Amino acid sequence: MIIKILKGLVACVILMMIGMMMWIIVTDWLLPVVAVNSFEKENLVPTFTELETGYEHVYSDIDKTFPMVDVISLDTNNDGTNELLVTGAAGQNNVVLSYNEGRLTPVDDTGLTDTIEATYGLEVTDIDNDGDDDVISAQQNGVFMYTNDNGNFTPVQLPLEMEPNTIAFEITAGDVDKDGYPDLYISTFMDKTVMKQMVFNDKSNQAENIFLRNNGDSTFTDATVESGLQFRQNTFLARFADINGNSYPDLLVSPNTDQARIYENNTDGTFTEHVLTDFGYWMGIATGDIDNDGDLDVFFSNVGNTVPGFMVGGDALESQPIDTSWRLFQNDGNFSFTDVTVEKGVDSNIFAWGSEFADFNNDERLDLVVTENFLGLPMMMHKFYRNPGKLFIQAQDGTFTHTERESRVSNRLFGYVPLPTDIDNDGNIDLVIVNQNGPLRVFMNDGAN
Repeated sequence: MIIKILKGLVACVILMMIGMMMWIIVTDWLLPVVAVNSFEKENLVPTFTELETGYEHVYSDIDKTFPMVDVISLDTNNDGTNELLVTGAAGQNNVVLSYNEGRLTPVDDTGLTDTIEATYGLEVTDIDNDGDDDVISAQQNGVFMYTNDNGNFTPVQLPLEMEPNTIAFEITAGDVDKDGYPDLYISTFMDKTVMKQMVFNDKSNQAENIFLRNNGDSTFTDATVESGLQFRQNTFLARFADINGNSYPDLLVSPNTDQARIYENNTDGTFTEHVLTDFGYWMGIATGDIDNDGDLDVFFSNVGNTVPGFMVGGDALESQPIDTSWRLFQNDGNFSFTDVTVEKGVDSNIFAWGSEFADFNNDERLDLVVTENFLGLPMMMHKFYRNPGKLFIQAQDGTFTHTERESRVSNRLFGYVPLPTDIDNDGNIDLVIVNQNGPLRVFMNDGAN
């Protein structure tokens, strides 16, 4: 009898997953065709041509590291032309790629590619205020500063006092006190060997993020407590951005199992917390002025319903409602926001990672790109169906329509970080997508048609 019941439950779960995937296919393939056909009559849909990169992120769970990966654009030799720096998995070097005459070629003499540790996050900033690009790198074995010396980078490990079984995941830089030297906020995570999935309240499964104040001499002081930036939770991403337009960067934090929040810069070295969302699995952050009213609006990605609802609750309390939807917040001023996700047309039910705003068709309205797919879905669902990611183009009326198929930037791989950047300096924003356990993809913008 028990065996029959178990077989019935398994059959129900399988049927539910099949039904969910069919619904995703319908909403992903059929409905957008009608929407885009109408959209194209009044709006310019950008198109792209893919450029061969020759680089692939190679991940193995055997190493007990995370599959996270990153890409940044920086000018390594101060010649006015940017290169791409892409991170590798455990046992794999980073790569620097330079664009020249329609090709991307590796650059091996920078010092940025020597590590074979899993590298999760990168930040480009002028850490010593000398006018060139430096790099901060979050690796499995610590946080490293690569100071630029005429195109040569030498790693120096920052002496962080991190909690046991804690790793650095991502880094964001911002000059919070306007002294000319960028400060750092480090998003941390429990090491994969001890991390528990879908846990909201287990303090033993939480890592404290770190705020470092730049001393101006390439050293840093931990100012997490005195600044009011104490936040203890596994965090995928944080980002400095001037939310209230006073020229002091505020801080947005996107935690794995918690509430997304903004820390208001009080301009005196301290911050005030503003909670933005319900509890969720917040991951990507995008900031940009989508309505051209002079202030920054905010987008957060989330897991959608790709993961069945009964699996995402974890140890959440009744007083901790779980939100799995993407969220777009319109800035109303004074750290007040209106949720315009549905109104603007960027609501989605797909598991998503990175997100960025950029004007891909040069119409002076910001568009939105979001990467999708999870390498470790339950019951290996990720092996059967993968979503294409989203390229939302903003219409004249302020709503968004996704055109990734028509724009030729569909990415049915494990997309993680999107990077809008003008690789060939032609005035059109190109799109770089770095995939977990997959090839780096570079889409060159064809320009106005």
